[in-house]
Amino acid sequence: APYYYDGCFRRESAVDMARGIAERKVMLLAGIDAPEFQDSTLRVSKSFPASTMVQAKTDLSPSGYSIMNASIELNESYDQRVIDFFRNSLSH
Repeated sequence: APYYYDGCFRRESAVDMARGIAERKVMLLAGIDAPEFQDSTLRVSKSFPASTMVQAKTDLSPSGYSIMNASIELNESYDQRVIDFFRNSLSH
């Protein structure tokens, strides 16, 4: 269940949720260490309306799935992708 900024939860499928997110910037992450998440991430990425700018990164190594076992440098590079996304998305 996704968590939204106002502290609420919604129970709906990721595909249904994606269909309702328009005119936003979205980043989807998956890694090579979890192929089942790569496939589902790609499916979800195709469900957004055309007005949504979607970045799907499915070749991460490590992904969030196994990041606990990664080196500090790999952890930082993973974090930097997310930081850069927010920096680029929120600055005008």
